[in-house]
Amino acid sequence: MWSGCPRTPGRVKSRGWHSSFAVGIAPATRCFRGPNGWLAHRARANRDCGARVWPTQRAFSTPVSFLAFSALAVRIAKKIQGNMKIIIICGMIMGIGIIVGSLRASLILLIIWGVVEAGAGSIQYAISSGAWLIITDEEIRGRAMALRGTIAQALRPIGILIAGPLGDYLEFTFYPENQDRLSFLVGTGDGRGYALLFFFGGIVLFTAFLSVSRNKNLKLLEQQVLEELEKEEEEPTI
Repeated sequence: MWSGCPRTPGRVKSRGWHSSFAVGIAPATRCFRGPNGWLAHRARANRDCGARVWPTQRAFSTPVSFLAFSALAVRIAKKIQGNMKIIIICGMIMGIGIIVGSLRASLILLIIWGVVEAGAGSIQYAISSGAWLIITDEEIRGRAMALRGTIAQALRPIGILIAGPLGDYLEFTFYPENQDRLSFLVGTGDGRGYALLFFFGGIVLFTAFLSVSRNKNLKLLEQQVLEELEKEEEEPTI
């Protein structure tokens, strides 16, 4: 159905590279928070909490939070569309959530982590999707969204590669050798090496969004999206 799409990225209404922010910001976080990414090691990092931790977080708190915040994002869509600052704030909040969730093997912290991830991620995705739709021509919007999804899925192997070798190295080699110096950060016990991966991963995610927030091109993208929204509101409805 999407075969023969002629240079889809080139048909974005603004040819400036700042438009790529709408393509990459929210999908890029998939390598940090996708179920097949390195966050799949949450259960190992919190194994001290017992068998109840992962089922509770995975089967209840995160799905319910995704549902609730997705509904909220739909209700406030008109107020948040085009606000790139919210995307940045949500990204930094997710980074903080990862850091907090890695501090100790705690069921409460893990649930908080899942709720923060679901809430910030849902709102972020809603704004990013709206921006992507607005800055593309109507005739290729379907293919553009397919491309966006492809980008998001293509980032998952990065998370898988990080989750495996690096997580095992930190858990079985690095953390045991440096436990005396690192225990104040992530505690002690089984799974704390994986927790260390989450801790520094959260810092990386927070820093990445913080650095993007200082980019002038993001402001240009926000202005472009808001202008397109104003044009659509001014157009008469049939």
